[in-house]
Amino acid sequence: MNAFSGTLEFIVENLPYFAAGLVLLFVGKLFYNLTTRYDIDREVAEAQNPAVGVSFAGYLVGLAFVLAATVRGAGGNLGDALLGIAISGGLGIVLVRASMLINDKLILHSFLVRKELAEEKNIGTGWVVAGTSVATGLILAGVMSGQSDGYGGLVRDILIYWAVGQAILVIDGLVFQAITRYDVHDLIENQHNPAVGVSFGAFLVAQGLIIKTAVSGAGNDLGPELLITALIAVSGLILLVIGRVIADRVFLPKARLASEVADKKNIAAAAVAAATLLAIALMFGAASDPGAAPLIPVETL
Repeated sequence: MNAFSGTLEFIVENLPYFAAGLVLLFVGKLFYNLTTRYDIDREVAEAQNPAVGVSFAGYLVGLAFVLAATVRGAGGNLGDALLGIAISGGLGIVLVRASMLINDKLILHSFLVRKELAEEKNIGTGWVVAGTSVATGLILAGVMSGQSDGYGGLVRDILIYWAVGQAILVIDGLVFQAITRYDVHDLIENQHNPAVGVSFGAFLVAQGLIIKTAVSGAGNDLGPELLITALIAVSGLILLVIGRVIADRVFLPKARLASEVADKKNIAAAAVAAATLLAIALMFGAASDPGAAPLIPVETL
């Protein structure tokens, strides 16, 4: 009974942090609307635009990862905790949205993303934009699990690791184009190929999972930690490239992944490839997590 009452009391005490997270999620939605040239509500409800819906959903999921990290472990003085949530959460809103602009200029650089989303209702574009947002949210969540020296140090660390994460995602975009046997940008823009968008978006999310592991628990020793982040990111990228081959040869042995995705617009095949990449990222992240505890303590063996 004491355990039950203690748990209930703990939940009630932490409700203000949960409420703060919900408020920031709503603020994030307003900020998204203010920084786009189209109205989210109209595009989703009236125009039933799947491209805008998918991209906005990715933004919300990415932002949710950030806000969950800001409220996790909040405690102590209520005022100080809420101030910390407001600073890190507000910065997260701006940076997840900014990552979508990075996507526009440097990842899907061959065409105007806004036009493809709002006018062409290009859902392939929507999946890539969503992937960028989720990947960025994962990276920021990893950064926020560490310790910083005061609010100034917190803002500095978030900005530095966000910039590093965006650079890695841009490189990922170039690598993905290089390892595929088709023109990613052409198929997304001109053929409105959703399968290519799913594959590309999942590739970015998988790398976001890997980078999250690399930056989790990051502190103030930026030099060595950035080197570790780069090493883990490169190692993970190599495994993701291998994962594309695994998906093609092992999980889809009777079909050629490139043909299924590029020529047949086979979303089912793209989903299998996406799941393979995410599975590899999750397992690599778990295996390379220096803070993970063994399932069975060594002293008991």
